[in-house]
Amino acid sequence: MLCSVFQIEAVAKPGVKPEVLEAAIQKELDRFFQEGPTARELEAMRISYEKIQYERLQKYQMVADTLNLYQFAKGDPGFLPADLGRYRQVTPASVQSAAQRFLGAQQRVVIHALPGQKVLAPEVATPPAPKANPAEREHLNVAAQWRQAQPKAKGQLDIQLPQGDRFTLSNGMTVIHVDQPGVPLVAAQLVFPHGSAADPAGKAGLALLTSRLLAECTVRLHNKAFAEALDEQGADLSP
Repeated sequence: MLCSVFQIEAVAKPGVKPEVLEAAIQKELDRFFQEGPTARELEAMRISYEKIQYERLQKYQMVADTLNLYQFAKGDPGFLPADLGRYRQVTPASVQSAAQRFLGAQQRVVIHALPGQKVLAPEVATPPAPKANPAEREHLNVAAQWRQAQPKAKGQLDIQLPQGDRFTLSNGMTVIHVDQPGVPLVAAQLVFPHGSAADPAGKAGLALLTSRLLAECTVRLHNKAFAEALDEQGADLSP
C-alpha cells in the first residue's frame, strides 16, 4: 500500500520542556490552518520539486527508474509532464484545505525523546496476517508483448566530451561555458585562486570562514531573505 507520512522533528534547547516546544509547533500549525501558504512560498516549493525531478533525469539510472515507475504506476513511461502538471495546478487554498483535513490533533502521534534510561512499553501482540486472495492482486509483471524480446546492445558508445566556450569578462574573470541541452537546468561553479594556503599569519581558517559566509547573506539581503530568494529560483548555493 502506498502512503505518505508528514513528519515534524524539533530539538529543544537545554531547559526547554517538551510541552513548551510542542505548544510552539502547534501555534505555527494553527497559523497555517488559518492562513495557508503564500503564493510566493508555494511557487518556491513547486520550482524546487521540478528541479529535483529534472536533476534525476541527468543520470541514466534515474531515467530508467523514472520510466519504470511511471510504466508500473500509470502505464505510461512518458507521464512526467502530466505529473509535473499536477503540482502546477495546486493553489494556496488547496494546500490549506489539505492541512486542515490531514494534520488535525487527532490524526497524529507525538513522541517525546528524553535523555535517561530507556524504558520500553510491553510488546503489542502482532495480529495474524490476513489470508491472501490471488484474485485480488494482479501480477506485477504482466506478460505484455514488449516483455517477450530481450533488449539488444547498441554497441560501443562514441563519447565526445564537450570543449566549451572560453571568454573573459571585463573584470578579468575567465568564463568557460558548456552547453548541455536536455533538461532546463543551469549549474555554475566559481573558482578562486586562493584558499587556506593564503590565510594570513595568525588567521588560520579565514578562507574557510569567508566561503561559508558567502552562502549566508548579501549586502542587500539578510539571511532569511537571501534563502527565500534562492528558493524562488530553485537554486542551491554551497561553498
